[in-house]
Amino acid sequence: MKSLFLSLLLVSILFMNSFSEVRGRKWKGEGTTQNLESIFIGRCYDYIRIVNPAVGEKNCLELWEAFRNAFINKHPCNILPKDYELFIKLAFHTIPANKSLFWENNQLLVKSFTSGARRYMSLSDALFGFVADFLIWCGQANSTGLDYESCPTMEECENNAVDSFWRMASITYAQHSSGVIHVLLNGSAEGGAYPVKGFFADYEIPNLQKDKISKIVIWVVDDIQGPDRDSCGKNTVKILEDRLKALGYDVTCTDNYKPVLFLLCVDYPDDSNCILSSRDTDCLKIWESLKYAFIYKNPCNTTAEDYQPLMELASHPIPCNKSLFWSKTNDLAHRYTKSSHGFLTLEDTLLGYMFDGVSWCGDPSVPGINYESCPKRSECESNPGSVFWKTASKRFAEAACGVVQVMLNGSIEAGAFRSSSIFGSIEVFNLNPDKVSEIQIWLMHDIGGPQRPVQLLQCVRNPDHEDCRLCPSSMETS
Repeated sequence: MKSLFLSLLLVSILFMNSFSEVRGRKWKGEGTTQNLESIFIGRCYDYIRIVNPAVGEKNCLELWEAFRNAFINKHPCNILPKDYELFIKLAFHTIPANKSLFWENNQLLVKSFTSGARRYMSLSDALFGFVADFLIWCGQANSTGLDYESCPTMEECENNAVDSFWRMASITYAQHSSGVIHVLLNGSAEGGAYPVKGFFADYEIPNLQKDKISKIVIWVVDDIQGPDRDSCGKNTVKILEDRLKALGYDVTCTDNYKPVLFLLCVDYPDDSNCILSSRDTDCLKIWESLKYAFIYKNPCNTTAEDYQPLMELASHPIPCNKSLFWSKTNDLAHRYTKSSHGFLTLEDTLLGYMFDGVSWCGDPSVPGINYESCPKRSECESNPGSVFWKTASKRFAEAACGVVQVMLNGSIEAGAFRSSSIFGSIEVFNLNPDKVSEIQIWLMHDIGGPQRPVQLLQCVRNPDHEDCRLCPSSMETS
């Protein structure tokens, strides 16, 4: 009798455990993120108020209802991308041209690099991706509740709530990307930098609008202290390059793109990959010296002395006969230095390269960096950016030696040389006659000009201009 009782008890326990599993964890994946509604709505307000208020007013409660209704009261393996169409429509905003950043196998790095859409706007930096990033969710058939115990994974069913959402979001993001498109890949990823089956390959590339895209730029960056498994022109990256070129895109690829590499070096400042080849320069110290120059300070009271530690840390010798100054020829001068490598502008030095196109300022009343707004030169001349470039320009001119080149714009109505420009007001007066033997001025007009190598670059964009015909006399027929 006792044996029978124990047997019945064992059967009862096994039944209860089995019943508990049926009632509880049905799927292999984690359950819905706790406080999903509060997180979603909070992120929505954070985005439209703080992160990117330029998108305008959005009804965050309405967005939550549209998002929730896409998967609630449905079997969690029967959610289609189209179920999220209303939510995407309500949350949509313009993706700025030249700012789209696609990626594979480096989500956290991308979030750091985009800096909340301040540098680039990845899918998770757009509102419709921002509110759902890193979250998990699913509903249940014939129930208005969320399943907090478990949700299906992609292996269990393709049409689950999360993956269907990101398919729809990826398609929308790709369709509205324009200008120069950027792709950040992980060269240390096991299996290759470019997964031939993945969101980028399966949903984003097919939905790019070719007539809206001028170029696709690929960056392959290895993990610091990680293996170099893939790189431009090799393995899976070559597969990607060939695919994009076959689709008719202009494609370029760069290994270990420096701005991203510098960001990785913040966590590994002593790694051999983070030591600049020109000298033993500590990138973290450079960053700290920049912060010292402006943080906790009135952004209209910046002085040249504030930047002296930065200048000492990041400056390096400029070879004689290599200095190229410019005024109102920014694009042409830098296309020339990139193609010839025979000269250096200030923006080609370490100091200029790091801060070109970047703005920054602090606030004496608020700790940290002011990400909201910084004063323009018209508001106050002694702002952090203006003072930095004046100080750096002065040092660049002082370092020049031998033959100095100057590229000016002869098509400017006010005149090629302007005394109010950085070149006219700072650089000219800080050239050292004891070090500079000659100054060669290149006066560039819209197309014509005395310096043939530079003129050829202009002809790339104006191939039909009469000054761009190759050897016209040799092509004449009698």
